[in-house]
Amino acid sequence: MKNESATKLWDVFLKTHPDVDIALVPQIKVFGTDGNLSSSVLDTILKGKALGYIEPLLALQCRGESIPVIGGFYLLLDSKENARAVIQIKTARLHPFFNVPKESIASEGRVLKSVESWKSEVWENFASQLMTYGKPLRESSIMVCTTFNLVFTGK
Repeated sequence: MKNESATKLWDVFLKTHPDVDIALVPQIKVFGTDGNLSSSVLDTILKGKALGYIEPLLALQCRGESIPVIGGFYLLLDSKENARAVIQIKTARLHPFFNVPKESIASEGRVLKSVESWKSEVWENFASQLMTYGKPLRESSIMVCTTFNLVFTGK
């Protein structure tokens, strides 16, 4: 791992979880495209209010990332790239934007008024992410709906 903070957190995690294969290499994850959003999402996860996230598949592909692997580990970084937590993936399902399930939206820890209100809230963010790669967001764009367990937190 190239991030020293992530390496240290992973080492502490491995020492306190001897059942985890030390040969595993976790993925590193920062949520959102700006500091405020990533801090907000991470804070929700650290408080135990969020057990999932949704992101455009095309954004993952453009960043050279793969769909999360069930059982895999992610090190979550804050907006300053400090490792703060370890999550383990439970599920990763693909759905078109127009058909993201309520359960996936609720797993993000949002107060769900309606699926339509969620779509309105996230459209601009997802569209902005994709535009950095010259790609448009469409109603048919595939979303990766991931659920996880928060398994370890750092300082």
